[in-house]
Amino acid sequence: MIPQRNHSSDSLEYFDRVVDQAWDQISTTYDVHAPCPTIESLFRKVNICSPSEAAEKVVTNMLLETVEKVDRYSNWYTKPACEFGLTSVWNCEEKCHQWILTMESYIRWISVIHNIQTVIKKNKGVLQGILLVDELMNEEKTERCVVAHCGCVPPRFIKIKVSMLDEANIVCDACQHPFVY
Repeated sequence: MIPQRNHSSDSLEYFDRVVDQAWDQISTTYDVHAPCPTIESLFRKVNICSPSEAAEKVVTNMLLETVEKVDRYSNWYTKPACEFGLTSVWNCEEKCHQWILTMESYIRWISVIHNIQTVIKKNKGVLQGILLVDELMNEEKTERCVVAHCGCVPPRFIKIKVSMLDEANIVCDACQHPFVY
């Protein structure tokens, strides 16, 4: 069931309520006591351009998070992924396995999938912006560093991100040569 939308509420608040409600349903079903995963983890490898596929993938990601967060004293702790409604298939395009919902799981969570699909349709632009910014911020964190040197003998070395070295003209204060790698 989609929560009633208050006309004065922000669309992101509405989106958060729907996602939180979906997480509550799924986590309660599998005896998981954890906060709702981040938008980045829920929308990992999700194509927002197709809201129906995106919603299904978000529920799949919620179930994957559930599998990882089951308490070791829970009856669900020793259960395989198929008991959570997940199955692994080979993705020929990406040449790797990916998790998808089983038909039983799809039927079980159809109302959750439909609710998420609805809010994705209504907030597609905002979600694309959030995911793009998150992707760019994570790109910066994982950017490769190199060891650059100047023209001094013996050379001086600095460890720096490639983009920083390419964008800025970093010059050695002793020899006045730029650092290169």
